[in-house]
Amino acid sequence: TFQLALDTTDDPGTGTGDLIADSITPLFTFSTTGLGSGTGDNSHGDTWPRSATTNLVDDPDFAGRYEYVDQLGSVSNDTNVTTTNKQGTAVPKAPAARIPMTVEDSITSAASCIASGYGEAFCAALGTAGTGFGEWSIVNVGRGQAFGALFAIEIYYDATVFPSGTRVQDLPILHLTDEGATETFSEACTFKRGASAPSNTEPCVQWIKLKGNDWKAVVWTDENGGFRA
Repeated sequence: TFQLALDTTDDPGTGTGDLIADSITPLFTFSTTGLGSGTGDNSHGDTWPRSATTNLVDDPDFAGRYEYVDQLGSVSNDTNVTTTNKQGTAVPKAPAARIPMTVEDSITSAASCIASGYGEAFCAALGTAGTGFGEWSIVNVGRGQAFGALFAIEIYYDATVFPSGTRVQDLPILHLTDEGATETFSEACTFKRGASAPSNTEPCVQWIKLKGNDWKAVVWTDENGGFRA
């Protein structure tokens, strides 16, 4: 097997810039060496053209990239939270190389979840998982596999998301797996002096207060899915 990544912006190589189109339909041609048989297209020297269309998303609530070189790449939608953009989501560092990564928030119902292309079991559970604070942050890192080591997901909240008097620093995070199962992350992250990652071996949550009473939840997990306070 092999993976092919295409830069779909007008600033190639940076992963930034404007989208080149609403969709792309690249044409791939597979071929073999040698002299063809002349019939059947299943022998030496034959070629097989194939194409597939991919819709591109131009939305400040969505972002995606392919991490193809190292584990230093990040992905983030608009994390400049305001009263009109109340939530933002980011993966500050890829947990592995050669993986796709996407983040999205503003999904509020099973219908909008399915319309965005997520799985039926995941979306059905999202629609019945109850209410919390803010929106669901949906994170896809790799292809749903567990990575064996914790990696960080950052969720930014405008101050208006939380009612007055809420002890935000004590809130757990609800995790919705790709298969539609739910679990609660309530363990606080602990860090050794100078460490950039927590010493926890199980998923944990670190709340950081930002300027203007905004908040950032750093969720350390070993797999992707939906996350909500």
